[in-house]
Amino acid sequence: MLHDMKIIGVLKAMAEANIDFWGTGSRFSSGRTTGDFDFFTKDCPSVVDFLERQGFFVNGEGYNDLLVCAVMEHPTGIHVQLTMDVQLRREVRDFIAASDLEQSIPKVERRCIWNMVTKGLKAQRDSAKPQADRSPDILGYPHLD
Repeated sequence: MLHDMKIIGVLKAMAEANIDFWGTGSRFSSGRTTGDFDFFTKDCPSVVDFLERQGFFVNGEGYNDLLVCAVMEHPTGIHVQLTMDVQLRREVRDFIAASDLEQSIPKVERRCIWNMVTKGLKAQRDSAKPQADRSPDILGYPHLD
């Protein structure tokens, strides 16, 4: 019961902070109501400072993940993944959750799925960016940016 009260206190502080935390992990993707709490947010000094003030510490194990810079853990078992690209992380999370891929693969192999989907969605995003103007100049020569 005391452990649950501590979790509630930390979750309340996170909810009241001027920081966006997005749910991830089994509670998010499978709707489970048991297990630890996993979130991700933008990696920046003010977020790290806030989390440290709440009792979080850098988890030395980290994740072998293309988008996760570090993982901070609270003694209650709450994990916060610090990511360099929140929008892409959300897209990857949503794609994996919608596909139900994670549920059929052992946990130790799931990171491969996250990395493959990250690469695929990033490539898709990059290919959709407008390219530099390649129309010929006034003399008919292509621009050589």
